[in-house]
Amino acid sequence: MDFFAGSSDFTFLEQLLLRLLHSSITIVIGFLFHRVMASIITKAFKKPTADEYHAHRYETISRLLIDAIKYIIRLICTLYILYVLFGTTIQSFLTIAGAGGIMVGLAAQNLIRDIFSGFFLLFDGHLVVGDIVTIGDAKGVVEDLGLRVTKVRTEEGALAIVPNGEIRVIINNSR
Repeated sequence: MDFFAGSSDFTFLEQLLLRLLHSSITIVIGFLFHRVMASIITKAFKKPTADEYHAHRYETISRLLIDAIKYIIRLICTLYILYVLFGTTIQSFLTIAGAGGIMVGLAAQNLIRDIFSGFFLLFDGHLVVGDIVTIGDAKGVVEDLGLRVTKVRTEEGALAIVPNGEIRVIINNSR
């Protein structure tokens, strides 16, 4: 559906301004949708629990879901804006993604390893935010546990960022 194609009533500049306005509205709607979804997820995972482990686990999973939704919304908005501005279709992106996916997959093996390791760290429950751990040379409190990296605040106050794919041994002093 091309909103402005074939419309002889608009000059080039007017068409461009309308497309930019349309794109701006898409960005605002995407931002608002993200805020609403983040609020819903935060409320859904703010369950009163006497168990500190489950409270930290809920917080970690809610952060992960909010980040995932943020990236999905950004992707959808970007594809839509490119369609509005340039008329590119999803088929064009799928063709490029198919060819580029092979190259990216080969080049991003470490990233993929980090993400899979992070997924299993999260859902196996080995770590949650707030645990006191030793991961490699980093000993401290888990500040953030994402799909790609784990952030540990050391006893000295430094922030150690450990790629999840490089985590071999975890000593969890909180359990």
